[in-house]
Amino acid sequence: MPVLILRSQRTASARTERGKSSKEAAMRLYLKDFLKREDGAVTIDWVVLTATIVGLGIGVLTAIGGASNDLGTELDGKIGNVTVRTNGGQ
Repeated sequence: MPVLILRSQRTASARTERGKSSKEAAMRLYLKDFLKREDGAVTIDWVVLTATIVGLGIGVLTAIGGASNDLGTELDGKIGNVTVRTNGGQ
């Protein structure tokens, strides 16, 4: 990693002479290097996979949310009408 920093500093200083700021040049170099490496593609794959799983979870909860709410209301009505008889503790 130190070689990358030195190389980016050298390139950044060369680009500064052409009118661009050294921060901008260093960021462009870092972005180009990031796009060349494969670990960036793997990161994007994981982000897309995670977003898909979250989207499916939200879809499932939306689909069953109304039905489970209706079932809960129905059970509440039935349980509320139940009376418990006691027989002297037996």
